[in-house]
Amino acid sequence: MNELRIPVEPLDLVDMAAVEHPINIAGKEALYYELSQGDKADKGLRAPAHFYGGNGFPVGVYAPLLTELSESFKLTSLAMRGYWPDKPTAKTLTREQDADMLIAFLE
Repeated sequence: MNELRIPVEPLDLVDMAAVEHPINIAGKEALYYELSQGDKADKGLRAPAHFYGGNGFPVGVYAPLLTELSESFKLTSLAMRGYWPDKPTAKTLTREQDADMLIAFLE
């Protein structure tokens, strides 16, 4: 059986360390990403937006999508809890706890 092969262009991945920033949320060392760059973002000409993946994949996985969104929005993204320098000590983290941390970040 012949396979149809479609050429795939390499993804333009963002150097996440270059856009990573520390922040303290509820006494925990967290990370967030400032994904918009350029004059429009610096001058407040873009509407603010926040991306938060709901599946546990790191933010860098979404780089192609976020690159496109960052052209129109002042885009931030809070790192998923497991990627923070201050790792969770509990065996489970409920969606409610996760939501509380996101709300604290957004406020």
